[in-house]
Amino acid sequence: MSQSAEKVEFDTSRWLEALASRREVLLKLGWGGIVAFVFGSIVSTCRLFFPRTLFEPPSRFKVGWPEEFQPGTVNTQFQEKYRVWIVRREDRTFFAIKAECTHLGCTPNWLDSQKKFKCPCHGSGFRSSGVNFEGPAPRPLDRVKISLAADGQLVVDKSIVYRGIAGENPDELYPQSLLTV
Repeated sequence: MSQSAEKVEFDTSRWLEALASRREVLLKLGWGGIVAFVFGSIVSTCRLFFPRTLFEPPSRFKVGWPEEFQPGTVNTQFQEKYRVWIVRREDRTFFAIKAECTHLGCTPNWLDSQKKFKCPCHGSGFRSSGVNFEGPAPRPLDRVKISLAADGQLVVDKSIVYRGIAGENPDELYPQSLLTV
């Protein structure tokens, strides 16, 4: 019986060693969790001092001299940066169209060969005047204010929007959206 008692004693000591090593592991995990929590709290608190800002292009900007725009063309040069098109008619009349489909806000493409704007999302079609004639777009494209600066350059102001109305000619509805140079 003494051999079995020694065996039990030996197993108990191994069990105590294993228990002690488990406690150490759990203790280290607990402290690691506390350190991770404190570090995360500090980082998120520091993040409050750096506001989330969105850098957008200005709403009022110069697009160039009137002579730089060819008569009877749609200039797509400012489509990417400012989301506007500058249209110059044969009669030296300018207007600026907001490059945003009135259906869901996609950016239509100007198809010079077909002389129309075509929305890649759902197929809305717009004439060069911005009037819709095909697809699900409920109304014409919006126009924005265009004027001459003191130095003679064209200035577009996207903060002044002339909202297109279904069935209405934007030239007659908003004569102030046109600029004759």
